[in-house]
Amino acid sequence: MAVTVAMALMVAAMAVAKPTSQFDPNTFMGSTLFAANFANSKVPPTSIKGKKFIEVSFANSSFELSNFSNVAFQKTNFSRASLKGSAFYKSTLNNINFSQADLRGVHFTYINFKDVDFSNATLNGARFEFCTFENVTFTAAKLNDVSCEACKFLKNQNRPKELR
Repeated sequence: MAVTVAMALMVAAMAVAKPTSQFDPNTFMGSTLFAANFANSKVPPTSIKGKKFIEVSFANSSFELSNFSNVAFQKTNFSRASLKGSAFYKSTLNNINFSQADLRGVHFTYINFKDVDFSNATLNGARFEFCTFENVTFTAAKLNDVSCEACKFLKNQNRPKELR
């Protein structure tokens, strides 16, 4: 009988203690976040500095009006995410999926883009300054009023006419 009660208490505790998939930058204390899933998270405007995100999913999440400084993103999924009005500064974006993301008014300054997919993303009003592009895809991206200053396009990288 004692085993049955203990098992029932354990099941009840597991039902109450549901893990959260919401990203909370205030509780992220480590310098590297690896293989995490924060899809569908709603993050209030925040500032993230000096962190590494490797194989992390922020698909369909919201990071509007946020600042990312000296952040390394590798194999990170921002597909269908909203980052409207955010800023990326002195960061590396390697193997990133921004497909169908809302990047209106985002500022990218001193960013190294490598193997990045902006397919069908909305980049209207975005600003790229002192960025390097290598193997970056802009297929069917919305690029109205985009500015691109002092950027480099490497290794046969096709530069969209809107970024000239």
